Amino acid sequence: MTRIQCFTSISFSYLAKARVLAWSMKRFHPDWTFWVCITDREPPGFEFNLEEEPFDKVIWSAELPIDGMPGWLFRHDVVEACTAVKGPGLARLAEQSGADILFYFDPDIAVFGPLDSLVAELDNHDILLTPHQIVHDVSSDAVVDNEISSLQHGVYNLGFIGIRTSGEGLRFAHWWSERLKRYCYNDIPSGLFVDQRWCDLIPAFFDRVKVSRNAGYNVASWNLSNRKIHISESGEILANSDLLRFYHFTKIEGIGLNMINKYAGGNIHVYELVSWYKHWLRRFAAPQIPRNWWFYGYYENGEPVLKEHRLVYRGWADLQESYLDPFASGEGSFQEWLREHEDEWKKTCAPGDPPVSVAGAGQEGSWRLPRLATRHSRWLLPCRQLVSDILGRGIKEVIVYGAGDVGHAFVPEARASGLGIRCMVDRNPILWGTSVDGAVVMSLKEAMKTGLHTYAIASMSFVDEIAGQIRKSYEGASEIPVILHRRV
Repeated sequence: MTRIQCFTSISFSYLAKARVLAWSMKRFHPDWTFWVCITDREPPGFEFNLEEEPFDKVIWSAELPIDGMPGWLFRHDVVEACTAVKGPGLARLAEQSGADILFYFDPDIAVFGPLDSLVAELDNHDILLTPHQIVHDVSSDAVVDNEISSLQHGVYNLGFIGIRTSGEGLRFAHWWSERLKRYCYNDIPSGLFVDQRWCDLIPAFFDRVKVSRNAGYNVASWNLSNRKIHISESGEILANSDLLRFYHFTKIEGIGLNMINKYAGGNIHVYELVSWYKHWLRRFAAPQIPRNWWFYGYYENGEPVLKEHRLVYRGWADLQESYLDPFASGEGSFQEWLREHEDEWKKTCAPGDPPVSVAGAGQEGSWRLPRLATRHSRWLLPCRQLVSDILGRGIKEVIVYGAGDVGHAFVPEARASGLGIRCMVDRNPILWGTSVDGAVVMSLKEAMKTGLHTYAIASMSFVDEIAGQIRKSYEGASEIPVILHRRV
């Protein structure tokens, strides 16, 4: 007999939604084991009692194998954190729960039909995905709202995923876990949208993948332009010609409802589903839980943790090493550091571009104002790390190879940290004679004449190619080049 388990991930502010999900699923599958993963602590006046809940088991995020949990939580807002634990949760349950098949469902989903067809999809596959759209749109508005949105947020909606807990399913769970522990951020300009963009890579990285085009799976505001909801006289709920299995009630208090109004048109059946869902949310509500409660949204003294505080802490390793528990208050805390340096980071700290230490490796340094975010900002952190590596080796001056975006990020970081730039090299002759922050760009042949033979490669994609070109240029020469680089 196939053992089937499923889970969801919440903070306590999503408890009512998770209760509706578990209750609606148990109507059809009382024999399935339902886990809830909680990244939170109980608010005053509320006690979580599993025996009184529709869940079978609970796993607390503190039980997951995530190093440095206080600092890790601080680097994430509530959505990022509750999403990031999905990967470690999936991997742990796949290994330890005894399940043969494991499903994840977002808490704002409700089940409207038996899910045996999901199990059947995994008869000959190890990973099951549902795309945001299964039919291309026609109108310009729908292309922008749906297809371009999928290009930004991910092809597949990770409000649902199913795996077999062996083979490629288990291998995927471990891979996804590692990615989400480190890179689960809402940072679309850097190519990240929490957990979803990673899963665009699944068909490339893993075998035995099933992409389901069943219109009854994962119906939501982002696909209503091509899925007609209809309730038959016998009470069956259909999405196009398929039985509705589960509906994803994303943000029905805001943008989700706006999208329903735009694309459901006069389809009264969609609004009946929304009305039904809101009714059960009220029935399952826990009035003792304050609106938008999240324990990790506050410092020890009760002051709120602002998003910019998390970005400052996230962006610089020195702060993370110095303040292992950034939620602490009082003397010597990260909260105190923020107050003392408020004028520095608050005026000009663009999202993702926190203050930067100007000290060399192993030194206690002062803090300088960050630059405003530019198209080069995504390369700032690896450039800072490369500068730190170079200074840590006792090197005082380099030739920078690469006058593109990485080079434009690297040079000012190097100068601010006291690393000298003799000149820059680029293969594009159009750039020869120009300068980057005062560093003149020239050919490799001309740079070799300067007498310095230490190169820092300002590229993250062509490191091996550039290093090979430098070494080849020195064949037969008495000097041996020193080549420094970092990959992301």
